[in-house]
Amino acid sequence: MRIEQMIELVGTDTSGKWMSTDKVKELSNMIVQECLAQLQPSNDRTVDANVAILKLRILNHFGLDE
Repeated sequence: MRIEQMIELVGTDTSGKWMSTDKVKELSNMIVQECLAQLQPSNDRTVDANVAILKLRILNHFGLDE
């Protein structure tokens, strides 16, 4: 999903105007979740464990719950 689409999904436009702070958190969460979705599991258990660790580290870094 593109950033512009995410901005529209959180209820604001892409005209370049500032969005409210509550919308910024929602948009930020959506962006992080989209990034996490790109970390696809594989058939390798070691790789899957590393992916799970990476997902948790990213969520913790941004202060988001899973």
